[in-house]
Amino acid sequence: MVLALPRLTPLRTLTTSNSGSMFILTSFLVMSLTLICFSYWKLIEYKLRMTQLQEKSLQAMMCARAGIEDALAELRLNHDWEASNNNLSSQWVKTNPPVFYKSSSGAIPLTQFDYPVTFSVQIIEGPSAGELTIESVGEVGDPNLEPKSFSYELYASAIKSSSGELFLKEVKGK
Repeated sequence: MVLALPRLTPLRTLTTSNSGSMFILTSFLVMSLTLICFSYWKLIEYKLRMTQLQEKSLQAMMCARAGIEDALAELRLNHDWEASNNNLSSQWVKTNPPVFYKSSSGAIPLTQFDYPVTFSVQIIEGPSAGELTIESVGEVGDPNLEPKSFSYELYASAIKSSSGELFLKEVKGK
């Protein structure tokens, strides 16, 4: 018994009208995929930039907070916040009395920061005895980003008790 196999017909070759429509369909598909990839690339680039800006802004805020804490430490040691005072840490540099600053690029640099940082602090006596307002501005630099410098201002209220202890009441951003 001989089995008869069905006769295979040759594949139809593409005609010029079919190949033209296939070219258009393939071109449209490639253009769509390229557009989607480019859009995702731009979105990722945008989110990366926003993350970098947020990181620098947070660093500037933490720098301003470090300025407040440093000033409180000096005041707790009973160091006066005056230009003629030699008791202040040698890292403090006077700009114009009563504003002092510390920097990671100064003569005696701040070593606890691994990025360029400066904080300037001013202490203002309050209306009643023992009240202090501490103004601190933290600045962080980054030459690779635009803007090149980020700053953040913090204001702290402190009270000196009758026994001489210093208490921080509140810290507010500008």
